[in-house]
Amino acid sequence: MSAPWSPFDFGDTRFAIALDRVSTKSHVMAQDIDFGDSSTGPSEASAMPNVDPEFGLHDDELARVIENAIAAGNDIVLIADKVRVAVAVRASGQVGWDVSASGDFAEAARAVVESEVKRFKWLDVDSLQRGVDGVAQAKRYNRQHVKRWADTRDELTGFKKPKSSKGGRTGEVPERVRKEVGAQAGWHCQFEGCGENLWKHPTADVVGNFSYFAHIIASSKDGPRGDDERSKELADKAENVMLLCDKCHRVIDRISPKAYPADRLFAMRAANIAQVERLFGTLRYPSSDMIVIGGNISGQTVRFDQRRAEQAMRAYKLRPWRSEPYWFAYNGSEQGDGTVPHYWESLFDQLARSAIASLRERLDGTGTGGDRAEVISVFPLHLMSVLALAGRLIGEARSVQLFQFERNTVSSDKGDQWTWPVDADEPGNEKYSAHVHREASGEAEAVLLVSLTDRIPATELPQHLYEDGVWKLPVVEVVVPNPSRSVIGHPKDVELVGKAFDTALQMLQEKWRVDLIHCVPIAPATACVRLGQKLQARHQSRIVFYERKTEPDGKRGAFQPTIELAAAYVKNVRTGREVSLL
Repeated sequence: MSAPWSPFDFGDTRFAIALDRVSTKSHVMAQDIDFGDSSTGPSEASAMPNVDPEFGLHDDELARVIENAIAAGNDIVLIADKVRVAVAVRASGQVGWDVSASGDFAEAARAVVESEVKRFKWLDVDSLQRGVDGVAQAKRYNRQHVKRWADTRDELTGFKKPKSSKGGRTGEVPERVRKEVGAQAGWHCQFEGCGENLWKHPTADVVGNFSYFAHIIASSKDGPRGDDERSKELADKAENVMLLCDKCHRVIDRISPKAYPADRLFAMRAANIAQVERLFGTLRYPSSDMIVIGGNISGQTVRFDQRRAEQAMRAYKLRPWRSEPYWFAYNGSEQGDGTVPHYWESLFDQLARSAIASLRERLDGTGTGGDRAEVISVFPLHLMSVLALAGRLIGEARSVQLFQFERNTVSSDKGDQWTWPVDADEPGNEKYSAHVHREASGEAEAVLLVSLTDRIPATELPQHLYEDGVWKLPVVEVVVPNPSRSVIGHPKDVELVGKAFDTALQMLQEKWRVDLIHCVPIAPATACVRLGQKLQARHQSRIVFYERKTEPDGKRGAFQPTIELAAAYVKNVRTGREVSLL
């Protein structure tokens, strides 16, 4: 096959050669033509000389070739197969014929011919490959005959609606197929390298439908790439139809159909669909699974507005993966204190029954046939101990976006309290730090304090941690210069506090090598989830979380242990009940 040719190359050397050949007064003689078979000898029945049958000229180019042939005083015969016309010329007084060009015989070329119609003859052939074979049987050019030929050609190539299916096309492309093909192509031309927008005229700036639905294998066996069996079989199949602009449609069906066999067009169509999918894919925000860690806290009913959460996700260029969020550890019927035994027994019943297993299935896709979102969006509204447990289960293996609820934000249409403040200053790298109050000297236990919302008074800690001004165990504390409820106010805060947790846990687990960590967090919900994410199962010490008890009069009570997290289980400290994390 000849090298690929761009349908937009009007400076092609074939055009220049064709003009030169019809302009010269000395054309190729029959005896000068290479017939490929020496036994044939010189005669009027010659092969097509020097013209590549795979490539043709556009209508206006063919018109100029014919004009030059007229100007040169040549004898001219137009040789037509089902869709193309070749121009055969013979110089005055010569014997041999020269097929100088072939291509799309449309409005421009016909106008030139019919302006001097008496100079032309017409020959119908099965294939232009025959060259000038049979040129002696050419008849005078007849407008009505050529019009019928052009009408049939237009039906065969899809430029005109067929009047009948007899002997020709079986009909237009069905509407359902047009919709499918148009959508696959994004309503742009599917010819490689073209991509013209077919909903807008390229020069007139007019919106409309300027597309053509072209069969790869013609719906008629007589059409381009037609086949006795496959034409009928694939006539109304989307995989056999390409969306093309006018000029590319002409190229594959009326100018150079031999240069574009079915296999090449099928490959071109498949490559275009894949490219369009990739391009449109860049317009879509990554899919994100909305996970709500939500539960009632000390008599306060959890309230979660999904619409506002979705607005916050869109502000971060994420789109909801499912229509409903996944709720983890929701305790809708439990209104008690998060430090009393029955609160945790109710929650552990849920964890043991389905909560942990279903969250894992949601995260790894086993519950959805392997399908899962690209990003996890976490909305935390629960006790700090539960948030840490959820963070431990979610981990860091997936892309996770944490959203922080800001109760002081005024309601708006931009995500409300779940959106990071647009005017927040980016925190400095030294905002969060891990401060050691007492170094370890071989103890098996240690204390981790997280003082972000408020500074934890040592005197309010349990006596086995601090008593009479003395730390009973080694202590490391994650702190900020100015603790507050709004300490997490910028996305970089989440990153920086995670680094501070890494430093503290490295101290506790790798340097001090303690077996048990007593963790007392006073921190925003997002920070608690982030802490849980940092608890890697492969080298995790056991860690006991503490919550502050709320007294009946509303005053702050003592810190009490709630759950113990280990590599393989979570345990209710009060009852000793364990639930597997594996």
